[in-house]
Amino acid sequence: LQLAQAFAAADRWAETPHTLERLAQVTAATTAFFEQRLPGSWSQTHYHERFGTDLAGDPRFRLGHAPAGWTTLTSHLRRQGFTTEELLAAGVSTATRTGNIIDRFRNRAIMPIIHDGIVVGFVGRRHPDNTDGPKYLNSPTGPLFAKRELLYGHHLLTDTTTPVIVEGPADAIAVTLAGDGHYIGVAPLGTALT
Repeated sequence: LQLAQAFAAADRWAETPHTLERLAQVTAATTAFFEQRLPGSWSQTHYHERFGTDLAGDPRFRLGHAPAGWTTLTSHLRRQGFTTEELLAAGVSTATRTGNIIDRFRNRAIMPIIHDGIVVGFVGRRHPDNTDGPKYLNSPTGPLFAKRELLYGHHLLTDTTTPVIVEGPADAIAVTLAGDGHYIGVAPLGTALT
């Protein structure tokens, strides 16, 4: 299984002209953008109600908020010097059927997916009152990210912690908070547990 995953990752990188370092810069800038928009957003209220504490600025989770605009993030990142191709390869922007480039995550509570110290993707939860679109939206498969290869929250595991497998990222955060440094919640990305 590990060998198959390594070959799949190599194939994804072979198909892109971008480097790991550059795409990591895109996701780092994206994470900072989302984190800056968390205070005062509905996402902050949602997280506080869900977890019973304010997690804004918590370095373990780096939670954020994606604003509702169609190109708010895309325009911000372009002003920072990132190209459209880099935004698409990092999975933070997407192309519409008409060819326009828009933000992948809009009006969503954001949970970054961290691997080897790099944000490789995001999970975005729609507003609790909204029924349009998927409840949870992951980054697309690309050079940095393949949801079948990672568990959300695995970056917090150490030799002295016990992993607790749960259904979703929010459950993983809840377990980690309750685990008092002994238990770390981890969740598959896109596979439902029954």
